[in-house]
Amino acid sequence: MDKTNIKDRLFTVEQAGFRLGTGGADHLASYAGWSLLKNSIREQEAQIAALQTELAEAENYATNLANVLYEKHWSHQAEWELLPNLIGVLTQIDNMTAGLSQGESHD
Repeated sequence: MDKTNIKDRLFTVEQAGFRLGTGGADHLASYAGWSLLKNSIREQEAQIAALQTELAEAENYATNLANVLYEKHWSHQAEWELLPNLIGVLTQIDNMTAGLSQGESHD
């Protein structure tokens, strides 16, 4: 890697607010630090993607469970609609199962 190439790459780092030294070793150290930062960001992006996948799977599972509970035990009751987020659906499941655990027959 030639000095010009390193300098061009480090210009972006300078723009991001990093202070760079003027010597060649300082530039390389700064570039190494920037590489570590980029790797850390990539790892965090991978973790975010994994968590988003897990959240989507949990939402699907909870939605299916809520629909089955409603159809089996509560469909004769008033019109029902799933809430738009996971915590809302879990609350609905909690409410439906609490009604079942009180010994009332809802079939």
